Amino acid sequence: MRVVVLLAVAAAVAVSCAEAQRSFKLENDQFVKDGKPLQIISGSIHYHRIHPAYWKDRLLRVQSMGLNTVEFYIPWNFHEQFPGHYDFEGWADVGAFLALCAELDLNVLLRPGPYICGEWNFGGFPWWLASSQVAGGRTMQLRVKDPAYLAHVERWWSVLLPKLAPYLYHRGGPIVMVQVENEYGFCNDDHEYMRSLVATARHYLGPETLLFTTDPPNVYTRGSLPGDEVYTVVDFGPGTDVNWAFGEQKKFNPPGKSPPLCSEYYTGWLSHWGELMANTSSAPLVKTLEEIFSYGNGTGSVNFYMAHGGTNHGNWAGANLAGAIYQPHITSYDYDCPVSEAGAEGQPGIGGDNKFQILRDVIKKHTGVEPPAPLPPPPVHAYGKVDLSEAVSLLEALPQLYPGDGIITDKPDIMEEYGQMGGVMVYRTTIPAGALQTDSLLDVGGAVHDYAKVLVNGKLVGLLERNVPRNLTLAAIADDGPTLQLDIVVEAMGRVNFGCPSWDLKGLQSKDVKLNGYKKEVLDIG
Repeated sequence: MRVVVLLAVAAAVAVSCAEAQRSFKLENDQFVKDGKPLQIISGSIHYHRIHPAYWKDRLLRVQSMGLNTVEFYIPWNFHEQFPGHYDFEGWADVGAFLALCAELDLNVLLRPGPYICGEWNFGGFPWWLASSQVAGGRTMQLRVKDPAYLAHVERWWSVLLPKLAPYLYHRGGPIVMVQVENEYGFCNDDHEYMRSLVATARHYLGPETLLFTTDPPNVYTRGSLPGDEVYTVVDFGPGTDVNWAFGEQKKFNPPGKSPPLCSEYYTGWLSHWGELMANTSSAPLVKTLEEIFSYGNGTGSVNFYMAHGGTNHGNWAGANLAGAIYQPHITSYDYDCPVSEAGAEGQPGIGGDNKFQILRDVIKKHTGVEPPAPLPPPPVHAYGKVDLSEAVSLLEALPQLYPGDGIITDKPDIMEEYGQMGGVMVYRTTIPAGALQTDSLLDVGGAVHDYAKVLVNGKLVGLLERNVPRNLTLAAIADDGPTLQLDIVVEAMGRVNFGCPSWDLKGLQSKDVKLNGYKKEVLDIG
């Protein structure tokens, strides 16, 4: 027994000493890992956009480009889809993804929000924050020091951050830095809110953890905190004046603690529905990258956004607003990356060049390090002709999708009030057959969020969408029955994710839906 105790103590001392030797610091305007200078060459890759079966494959592929680090977000809404119900298993097992990074000796720049942007639904915020059943509901303000909002954030981080703490670098894991918020300068300049997040992060992650903020160099003073509170980094794309960008970064950091780092260097761009897939040139990408690498006597660090994009599965894609015009993101998040959505080397750039190979060559030339050999392309199978012999309409399947009579209400409401994240909702009522004997005006009271089909007795009679007027003229319908069934089938697309997102609510936006100026009780079926 005595020997066992001594061995256990010896093992504990050995682990303690090993952890004491692991350190990540800012010294002489460089990253210093375990006492040696480190130039970060990183790429963004999102576990929540990749099936877990392909996590290791995609990490190996970006590593073979010459990366020594990866950067990724943790979307709050992916792990807490309903209040108090947390998911960290399977696809949501961020610990398993971090363990793979450690296995492959990849450093991690972690971005746990609470807001992430990332072309992700609602910028990572849970949809249920908008429900009146949640304390504060839409009366609280997002991304400011609002007590109701901060209570939700602190509760979420009290669950998340302890799960991440064992993966911090000084505790034996791969995480070398943790970001607080995300591009906050685009939204507000509430430094007290930022200090509240920093305090919460330090409470759960400890004082040794290096916290950082990310903002473009023209708004970083709004989004970061001066001095030693956090490490301020900048993000920018090809064609940016690198000397100006890193010079601005240095102004906000203490002397000797401003390693030049572009935390989002854009390899491509996102795509909205209705647009051509993004296809960008490698020439300006490489020119500015070489300027980053040569900055500060060759100490400039970079994170490619994205290295591999993946897919917006399910209802997870976000959206933008161009003025008042709603622009939902497509299912693909290929992003014109060096590693494509399917895992191969990305599509040829403008001029037919290979972005993956070009970036690999530039990194190799600058570092003098031979990267791992690129993996062969993923196998592609030809399945031949596939016949779809059966089909069912939404209205036919409705009794199975939502058994019962639905929710009876005097006035329709938004999806969030019915406990629905997104997808499709059917708003149904009956009207006298004579109501459509002449052309009639349907007024839904406000722009639908986001697209709607209007049906009478199951037949399509009109379309509504968010970017066009809220009124619809219904043609006259002759029917022998005493009543007609009027359905408004609303499809929700992504919630706006960029900037300071307001409450991008889904479904019908007004309780006052009228036909020829008259309201009617509505039967809502989710």
